[in-house]
Amino acid sequence: MSWKTRLRPASFRGEPFHVGSLRGAGGRRLAVFEYPGRDDPYVEDLGRKGRRYTFSGYVLDADYEASRDALVAACEAKGSATLVHPTLGELTVACETYEYEETKEEGGICRFTFGFVEAGENKYPRGEADTVTAVNLAALDADTAIAAAFDRAFEVAGWPGFVAEAAASRIGDVAALVAGLALGPVAGLAPVAGLRASLAALLARVAADPLGFSGGGAGAVLSMLDGARRASAAPETALAALEEVRLFAAADILPPSTTPSRAVLAGNAAALDAMIARASLAASARAASAVVFASYDDAVALRTRLTAAIADAGTIAADRGEHETWRALKALSTAVSADITARGGTLARIVPYETGRALPSVVLAHRLYGDAARAGELESRNKARHPLFMPVSGQALSA
Repeated sequence: MSWKTRLRPASFRGEPFHVGSLRGAGGRRLAVFEYPGRDDPYVEDLGRKGRRYTFSGYVLDADYEASRDALVAACEAKGSATLVHPTLGELTVACETYEYEETKEEGGICRFTFGFVEAGENKYPRGEADTVTAVNLAALDADTAIAAAFDRAFEVAGWPGFVAEAAASRIGDVAALVAGLALGPVAGLAPVAGLRASLAALLARVAADPLGFSGGGAGAVLSMLDGARRASAAPETALAALEEVRLFAAADILPPSTTPSRAVLAGNAAALDAMIARASLAASARAASAVVFASYDDAVALRTRLTAAIADAGTIAADRGEHETWRALKALSTAVSADITARGGTLARIVPYETGRALPSVVLAHRLYGDAARAGELESRNKARHPLFMPVSGQALSA
């Protein structure tokens, strides 16, 4: 086949033109080091140079002015684009320079000289948002605001002893609840030991000095709940355990405010419940940042559930005039949403399947994915009683 039969019509950004001559340039990027007292230099190879293409072209037709203007606009457009050259084929380039010339003697033709440079992808460096760190920083800010709001609202000094005793009893109930949470098997004893130490310290502190809990006591509860997160076998286990604590606090029935002392007792109970619920959400946000999602649907479900709970807690804080807490919780909700969206937004979706008869999981995995090794994934998602008999209808990932 002759080279002439392989020629392709030239264009840049889809604008056609004719090609005359072609010159190319390239090479290596070299750093040459010449040392005193040495005759031979050292050459460090820094990689290939970007290839450059210089060639002439022209537009020629009855309405050549429109073709000229379109080609000029293509050369001046921002970014790289596809260049089609008759002998080089398709190239991704950026137009570095261009010149054009028209003469009176040659009517109806505009001649161009182009300078193109090879344009690759911007792979390195590549900036990406660290959404997990953003969640943990927002949770830390939320912890600070939650503790400050509790310290402002909680008071026992100057009131009858039963006010402090009621608060101590409530804290003991929460500690007992955390001690009984199902956290699953843990690899290593350090997280469990840390949680037990937090629980023991909290109970000892309250028992020894109930009045002293009004100054910085929230930090002990925050540490206890985050200890439960770290002692959990998996992020999903931590989320379930922390949700149990949050619902426990939300279900508390406040005592009647029949006397000034009872009013303080009720206010303390409300402050404790709010602090426990908010601290559970901050710890849940940290746990959610460690979840590895299997599907888009799983990510959306957790994002919806967790951000709604944080938003509800923020609304309550705003209604109570706790603006710093409201802002911190709002920032936490935004960080959680951005993190889960970034890590789960492009995953495969859950779709239904229907087989008509029970199939072994390896057969079903091969039919759905062309990969029998994904049989365990189908068994787990559909809670199969036996791998040889998968449910006739169930759920699978779209890819």
